[in-house]
Amino acid sequence: MPTSTSRLSYSDCFDYLDQALADPKGLAMAFEFSGDARQFRLRMNAARKIDREDNAETYAETPEHPLFGRSMYDGLQLKIRDGDGATYLIIEKVSSKVIQVIGLSELPEDLVLRPIEQETFVKPKEVLTLTDRRF
Repeated sequence: MPTSTSRLSYSDCFDYLDQALADPKGLAMAFEFSGDARQFRLRMNAARKIDREDNAETYAETPEHPLFGRSMYDGLQLKIRDGDGATYLIIEKVSSKVIQVIGLSELPEDLVLRPIEQETFVKPKEVLTLTDRRF
């Protein structure tokens, strides 16, 4: 079944996105099942898409407007994390974790910079049954 394209279908999502914007860091929502968290993340992303489309229409006469084809919620990341017997949908404000910015011409000549090896994460396969609500 396709997701709705009506803004009214996502009023709860917009409420939570607004709460995440109002908080200095964002918002965490706990779900009993990971599938529920993933489904709600899909709804949140659909709400952001609708907001972008509405803004493209609203600001069609002024395409230079900062919200033309964009959403004020684009500055939020949606992550799913497990913890304490629940699955959390984390709505976090995007922020860089840069500790210092240095012009390349200011770096010491003798500084040796090496590539970082890619970390690989292997997650064991999980066995799901038809009675699991996680898929």
